Amino acid sequence: MSVERNIVSCALTFCLATGTKEELDRDKIQHVVIESDLINIAKKQIAEDDHKAYWAALNNAMKSRDVSQIEEFISRYRVDDPDKLIPKAMSRIQDIKQSQTLFSQLNDVIYKISEKNHLEKVEEKREKKTGVIAAFERRKHRNKLAQ
Repeated sequence: MSVERNIVSCALTFCLATGTKEELDRDKIQHVVIESDLINIAKKQIAEDDHKAYWAALNNAMKSRDVSQIEEFISRYRVDDPDKLIPKAMSRIQDIKQSQTLFSQLNDVIYKISEKNHLEKVEEKREKKTGVIAAFERRKHRNKLAQ
């Protein structure tokens, strides 16, 4: 009944805003609202809009790699989950966390390989320098013996 009153109030406000001085018959307006099923149409439209908002929020959350955005969706629709998709969102959180863990492990492996390659190159350079120094020392020693 409050929705009906709001509709009647809107009609009255509209008439006042347009400068109409004619009085509206509230009973006729109420009758038209009831006969046209305007309240149910409005409720249906609101439900459809809410459902579209639900799907838009779900799509944004599922595309995101931000766990907090998905958690926000879950907390918002936990009580009223029309299509029962909260488990899917929760699964997405687990997938993201697992991916982050794997990514972190992969970075660790890459770092270790990089560090190993660096150490091998340093060792190769040291060995080359040692070989050059040894060759120089041998040459120097031969020159001394030759004198």
